[in-house]
Amino acid sequence: MAADVPTHVKCVACGHEITTTKAYLDAQEVYVCAGCGRSFNLDDDEDDDLEVEYEDPEILWYLAPMLTCHCGKMIELPYSDLPLTDQEGVTLVGGEDPPELPSEEWSAVFGCTQCGRISTYVASQVKTHPIPKLTEGIYQSGKGVYHAEFPCGDKRCIVPALMYVDAGVRSASEVVPLLRSGLFDGKQLSCGHQMKTVPEPFYRVVPVLRRLW
Repeated sequence: MAADVPTHVKCVACGHEITTTKAYLDAQEVYVCAGCGRSFNLDDDEDDDLEVEYEDPEILWYLAPMLTCHCGKMIELPYSDLPLTDQEGVTLVGGEDPPELPSEEWSAVFGCTQCGRISTYVASQVKTHPIPKLTEGIYQSGKGVYHAEFPCGDKRCIVPALMYVDAGVRSASEVVPLLRSGLFDGKQLSCGHQMKTVPEPFYRVVPVLRRLW
């Protein structure tokens, strides 16, 4: 639940009510009623003398290009100025154009951060899906996508391994440790060898700032 969700707080003892935000309450350990001065421990969910109700936020949907791994994980692809759509991703609410999809010859190698599978995806596998936002604005999908280049781990191989990973909310400093975690070890790379963990200095990882086609 977003931190800026409007939140209604009522002291049952005196009837005093306020409207605040979830972020404010999350930052407090104790809530003091302005009506009667009683203190409430906000970590005590069983205190019936304090009612806390969150408003259901309005969900807005934006259409973004994605891939789907065999394990079911959705992989966001980088794309700017996503169009506003409905929950099913069928109607473009603002009359904008849908995201442009890649041409037939497009392909890209992605490593799935959920199951560790490394797959080559082609244009026909790129589909648009709605993603939720709490406020209307200009959004970009795939902000967590990085391009990685590294040796496969076979000392005789001179072909660098290249692949993308959607690191999600992980920071840039966490991407190399993710690649070295063993998640992808043993998976076959385009050079024909199985991936092995190599020393950290051999990885070159950069964020993808533009769309891939």
